[in-house]
Amino acid sequence: MDFLNKAFAQINDLFRSMTPGGRITAGLLLVVAVVSVGYLFQSQVAGGDEYLFSGESIPTPTLQKMEGAFGKAGLNGFTIEGGRVKVPRAQRAAYLAALADAKALPTNPGDKRREGSEGGLFEPPNARAERARLGKEEELSLVISNMKGIDRASVIIDMQARPGLSLAPLQTASVSVQAIGGVPLDDDQVDKIRHYVAASVAGMKPENVTIADSNGRIHPGGDADRGGPDGDPYARAVRKAEESLNTKVRNALSYIPKITVDSAVTLDREKGSRSVEVKNDPKPVPVRTSENSRTSNRESASSGGAPGFQAQGGGANQPASLGASGGKGSNETSDESKTEQVNVISSTSTEKETFGLTPKLAKVSVGIPASYYDKVWQGRNPAKEGEEPKKPDQAAIDKIREEISKDVRGHVATLLPSAPEVKDPTSLVTVTTFQDIKATEIQAPAATQRALTWLGQNWPMVAMVGLVLFSLSMLRSMLRSVPAPSVESTAVSMRVTAAGQKPTESEKEVEVTAARRLNRMTGKGPSLRDELSEFVKEDPDSAANILRSWIGQMN
Repeated sequence: MDFLNKAFAQINDLFRSMTPGGRITAGLLLVVAVVSVGYLFQSQVAGGDEYLFSGESIPTPTLQKMEGAFGKAGLNGFTIEGGRVKVPRAQRAAYLAALADAKALPTNPGDKRREGSEGGLFEPPNARAERARLGKEEELSLVISNMKGIDRASVIIDMQARPGLSLAPLQTASVSVQAIGGVPLDDDQVDKIRHYVAASVAGMKPENVTIADSNGRIHPGGDADRGGPDGDPYARAVRKAEESLNTKVRNALSYIPKITVDSAVTLDREKGSRSVEVKNDPKPVPVRTSENSRTSNRESASSGGAPGFQAQGGGANQPASLGASGGKGSNETSDESKTEQVNVISSTSTEKETFGLTPKLAKVSVGIPASYYDKVWQGRNPAKEGEEPKKPDQAAIDKIREEISKDVRGHVATLLPSAPEVKDPTSLVTVTTFQDIKATEIQAPAATQRALTWLGQNWPMVAMVGLVLFSLSMLRSMLRSVPAPSVESTAVSMRVTAAGQKPTESEKEVEVTAARRLNRMTGKGPSLRDELSEFVKEDPDSAANILRSWIGQMN
């Protein structure tokens, strides 16, 4: 606290010794310095720029609407970097309000569909259906634009009543898609978009969706997709088989940087076949045997008496007399059996079904950069610590090239489809070497350019710092330019005190001492050493007595 009291006393003395104009100027400069420092602190804490919507990438059509909203509101401090909008942090609320007023805020999936379902109570059904269709179109466009690799998309849905008694209308859709980087869409992206749009509209089939690639060709639906070389089923199957094989080979050789892979696949043109092979066995096999047996017995009666009335009794009411039989009857027995056997020829049937458009032959071409062989040689022959890396000769490079080419052929041959007519599968693999050219490195901007860029972005802060330093410098120069009053002038300038009396001798001595101290602190008067030297010269005896008393007090 004593240090602060002394400092405050010194500043107070300096301020009192200044003229009224100097006091006002010093006060204003001090206020400017304090305000500037406060502004810099506030700008550092609450200033700077920030990304809207947490730095998410915004589709190009939405960015165009946002730029129009900012321009209409007179907001020019924004920048767009990679689909992200950066605005001053202090004006974030103003930018969001401008987007809300212009209805240019980025939409989320489901917003357009909800907007399309809203309507008045007495709205005609046709108008409600049209608004719902427009909302679905915008919703589908937004979802497709958010797909990986898609920059922008636009969907148009059309419905038309079918002729006749069919109640279901004919529904078609056309999708305009632009991929990021100007690359055309691949087949997987086309199929994904087509099936998504068809599934989003009730009753629509994928063949009723046509996709127009802004960077490529038109992918029509229905029967039109089967016409032409690109729509031929065989061509599509070949393209998919080659893409699949290229991916496999590229993954298998991923340890080689900057490798190139291409393939040519031949498919079986038959869509499918089904065959049944039957083999007959010459030895018959009985399948059914039946036996029938029958036994019959027949006996004949003995012979009767003589014919006639007399022989039968001779008269009426006379019992007939049975005469003796003329002989015995006959007895006959017969047996009959029948066996029936059904035989068939033995056979074996084999049913075979094959699927069409299967790979029948595939050839692969692999390109390896020449720099890879140098890296392999350097890895096998590392330089010792402190020595420069060695350079291989051409013979060593050729040996490594032959070794790696042989390994690559054997590795890729295991991924090829089986070809019974090819004895050596490695003959289907071609390995070439290409000279990779290093891309020109983008040089960093010069220090002067970086400094100018930084100055252009932070010039307000630099200006404030300069103003603070200028104010402090002016204040210091004004304080140092205050004339230091001499001892005599200070003693003489003392006027009447507050009571109107002249100062006494003791008061004058105190004022003279204070003036000397003030002159020493401001650097305008003699130092304490000079005063002591002058005092010793004027009165050496008194100086010796003073030193002697000081030394005695210290001991």
